[in-house]
Amino acid sequence: MRGEEVPAPGVGRSRKKAGYGLSAGRRQIRRLGLSFIPGLVWLGFLVLGYQLLSRHSDWAEVYSRYIRAWLIRPLVWLNSLLPFSLTELLLLPAALILLCLLLRLLFSWLAPAGRRVIRALRSLRALYILLIIAMSLYLLFHGYNFLRQPLSESLDLPVQAQSSQTLYDVCVLLEQHAAALREQLPEDQDGVFALDTSETQAQLFKRANLGYEAAAQTISILSGPTVLAKGVWLSHWWSYTGTTGMFMPLLAEANVNTDVQPDEELFTILHEMAHVHGIAREDEANFVAFLTGIDHPDPDFQYAAYLSALIHGSNSLYKYDKDLWQQLWEQIPDSLQRDIQARNVYWDQFEGPVQTQTQKTNDSFLKANRQESGIHSYGQMIDLVISYYQKQGVIDLG
Repeated sequence: MRGEEVPAPGVGRSRKKAGYGLSAGRRQIRRLGLSFIPGLVWLGFLVLGYQLLSRHSDWAEVYSRYIRAWLIRPLVWLNSLLPFSLTELLLLPAALILLCLLLRLLFSWLAPAGRRVIRALRSLRALYILLIIAMSLYLLFHGYNFLRQPLSESLDLPVQAQSSQTLYDVCVLLEQHAAALREQLPEDQDGVFALDTSETQAQLFKRANLGYEAAAQTISILSGPTVLAKGVWLSHWWSYTGTTGMFMPLLAEANVNTDVQPDEELFTILHEMAHVHGIAREDEANFVAFLTGIDHPDPDFQYAAYLSALIHGSNSLYKYDKDLWQQLWEQIPDSLQRDIQARNVYWDQFEGPVQTQTQKTNDSFLKANRQESGIHSYGQMIDLVISYYQKQGVIDLG
């Protein structure tokens, strides 16, 4: 009779070790899965906040004026210390980090079967954390601002349908202001408005705050810390996308294309600063740029505000009454016509598929944020300009 077989050395221990490894792997997978829960709870809180603020614009107004205004101050202060665009500096590293994380997720499926899920979950968690951070900063610093009360309500500037004649009268008023200011400004060799060459870009960006300081004396929502807009080093190449400026909500930074015509650059500075001050809608940011421009103590910013409003107004007039538009254009002085033509010539050289696609993307983004007119909302600032002049008693109600 054969005796009981004795297991080979190590066989029992190896089985126990394998079972232990399987159990530990499952526990690790469970821990990784549970680590996603806090983020989901936070995202749920952000979405709930969005839903509540979308139903109560007065709550969104309080959030924007008092909570968001203080949350954003550290970033605004940090940006004021840096003479360069932090957005532009971090764009390439951020893209590389994202690419590496995506590649890491892809290659995790090449790992041994026992480690494949764990590595994939780790890669997903890293992407998940970045997504949560980006969404949080966007909503807290910019997204919720789309839900605040319209400026037409908070500034008591009711917007209503206007006659072509009223639009024409406002355009004439804008043209007269712009023409008077244009006589005080320097020109280049082609007779086009030029900036003072003795002033640096940093000095120009800092000087833009004088318009906000002046406007805040009567419009409290425009008060706040000093904002230093940033010029983009790759501005010329940026023009191929048709972009004059961009507010980066994740960094609370106003970025400006410094390659465009001087009057457009000045107006863009004021426009992007409006986003930093909590004005999200594009037509309202343009209107704030207009208000802070005409209140600015210096004629170059004033001129940029009046000329930009005139361009938006004349474009609207052209759609509704080409005869009145022709009458308006014939009385615009040559100096203003040269500046307007210089804008057109500048942008003509950058037309192409890149600009078209970028405009489509921006259009979709604006519509997703409740701006139904998309990229055409920029020009709707003229409705607020008309209401502003009517409230001032400068033009008759039409």
